[in-house]
Amino acid sequence: MIKYKEKRKKVWRQVITSLCGYNVEIIKSKSPEFQNFKGKIEDETAKMLKLNINNKKIWVQKKSQIFRIEFKDGTKTRIDGKILEGTPEKRLKRKTKNW
Repeated sequence: MIKYKEKRKKVWRQVITSLCGYNVEIIKSKSPEFQNFKGKIEDETAKMLKLNINNKKIWVQKKSQIFRIEFKDGTKTRIDGKILEGTPEKRLKRKTKNW
């Protein structure tokens, strides 16, 4: 069994890369219309994610959502959108707090 710290490091390594292509679900949102959306991440900017949901393209803010992301290795994790803010290059430079 993977220890919590090791799992967190593994997830962080995946988060600092581009999120395009990952399956995502919006668990919690300030905007109720986005709650429980499931789709695939198609594009990302510093503050927004472009999701493909049932062949509809929508843009959602990273900051005001809590996401469940399924990585390509099958790992699912819950991540606050505030952690995802910034481009992958800026996330790479950022130090993480215990989240």
